[in-house]
Amino acid sequence: MRYKFALWRDKLLLLTLLAFFYAYSSPVRVAIRAALEGRDFSWGYTSGITPEGKIAMAWGKGLQGHTDYILHAAFPVIWLLCAVMRRPDRFVQAALVGWTSIGLGVGLWLGFSLGDSLTSSKQTLGLTGLSYMWMEVLPAAVAWLLALALFVRGPSQAQQEARSVWLRINTMLITCAAGFMLLSAFLLNAGPQHGNADFHGVGMMYFALIFLMLGVAPWEKRSAPVADAASPGKASTIISGESTTFA
Repeated sequence: MRYKFALWRDKLLLLTLLAFFYAYSSPVRVAIRAALEGRDFSWGYTSGITPEGKIAMAWGKGLQGHTDYILHAAFPVIWLLCAVMRRPDRFVQAALVGWTSIGLGVGLWLGFSLGDSLTSSKQTLGLTGLSYMWMEVLPAAVAWLLALALFVRGPSQAQQEARSVWLRINTMLITCAAGFMLLSAFLLNAGPQHGNADFHGVGMMYFALIFLMLGVAPWEKRSAPVADAASPGKASTIISGESTTFA
């Protein structure tokens, strides 16, 4: 392969990104589905506690309803994912800690205040009545811990060496993401909500999001070995302007 993934050298950063994506991709998915499916798509999130101590809900059909809630939850996640991959400096790392702290704090508040009356459902997957603490709060806690560890460590040498230049592979991956998103849009509108087409449409959407993140991430060109005329049988490769010879 002519290119290599520049962030592969920083395993803590990659683990943090994966944990953050797993914990907070839901509002991104819902916002995209609301835009693609319109009023045929119904959604709802626990948004707080009423003065009577009951569950307050944010809900909508497509982009009608509490649209501001879902957009305010989705856009920071997209920005943070892109920023952490392209330029994970101290400011971005602090923003990641701040957002995951808010998410974990709200999750703990709701979980402890509402107890077993608060559950989590993944209806497209056929899962309902799941434990809110296990399904929502635990992933948020893992994402917060990793974000905090990343901030305490600071930018790594691998991050500082990674070049945030746009290469052909970035364009190719973004194009693949667009193709998967188009396929997702077709499948999501091909049948009833929570049906078989819906299930595969969500899968294609996650493929699109993964390719989007890979497309945004920095890549590097591999240095090609060149022949050393003075030493037959040996080759040298140019790395950052320096020549390294190996047998």
